Amino acid sequence: MKYYIVALVVLLCCSCGPKMGQNANISLLEREDFNIREISFAKVFDYDVPDTSLFSPFSAYNEDNHFFVFDNASGIIYKFDETGKILKKTGREGRGPNEFITDKVVSLFLCDHRLYAYDWSLPRMQVYSEDLELLNIIQLEGIPYEATCTNDGMLAVLFSSNSRLNVLSPDGNIVKRVTINNVHEEGKFKFKLVEYLPSGLYAKFFKDPVVIKYSDEFTPIDSIYISNYLENSLSSISKNSFTIGNEVHFFTKENNLNNDFEKKYSHVFNGDTGYSYSYELPDSFHNYQIVSHEYLVAFENYSTSLSFYKYKINE
Repeated sequence: MKYYIVALVVLLCCSCGPKMGQNANISLLEREDFNIREISFAKVFDYDVPDTSLFSPFSAYNEDNHFFVFDNASGIIYKFDETGKILKKTGREGRGPNEFITDKVVSLFLCDHRLYAYDWSLPRMQVYSEDLELLNIIQLEGIPYEATCTNDGMLAVLFSSNSRLNVLSPDGNIVKRVTINNVHEEGKFKFKLVEYLPSGLYAKFFKDPVVIKYSDEFTPIDSIYISNYLENSLSSISKNSFTIGNEVHFFTKENNLNNDFEKKYSHVFNGDTGYSYSYELPDSFHNYQIVSHEYLVAFENYSTSLSFYKYKINE
């Protein structure tokens, strides 16, 4: 199969200043260069999702072996221990404090022992302690699409309306505004996901197998196009990316042209050396999230079961 590289020009600029960007180095990660590793699983516990619930796969995990998961049907955040016991829950449906719009995706992440929760309909993030006490509500400049913890404990918030990113202090004060403009397919190419590593920022693009690495000053360094692993297949990138130590994992689904089979892979990039390895996920995983060096949370059988696993990626 032949692969063609589409030229991509990525320009970065501060919203209140001159352009900062430059053309990134463009390369293609060929299928024959994939370093496929085996991944093994040991199930810790299952949580059978009630018919009235719709759990989000975007979960969080702390150093005390506690999992935090959101139920999109009820607006409730659950805290589990490693045996599957529910330790605490909080939240409800609505638009007020400790409330969420339940027909939108809600994401959770931990940063410096605080749990941040946001949905795709209100311009805010709600801040909780690890005991699920509401501490603060951060008002944002737009609807958040993605948010993450930076390597120095700040918050990076990507807005849904365009490719605008704000860096915030833990209390919500704006430290930096960055606008990322992409020239691709007549401006329809959208910057979607961000993951911070000590060496800089990795970005993934929606429905296009490209990963771009930026310096910590938001200057593009490398632009890597990932070939499909399977012959005659189409790649679809979902809203899944995870930072574990100095690695970032990008989740990709591939379908053949007849759409009668599907394979799921993660491609892993190291902050210092670039592409590192890939691994295949089980067919039963409808969606998943790695939450630590040891644990992942998976939706299985199209969201009827929420499973918690220990995993190991073989060298």
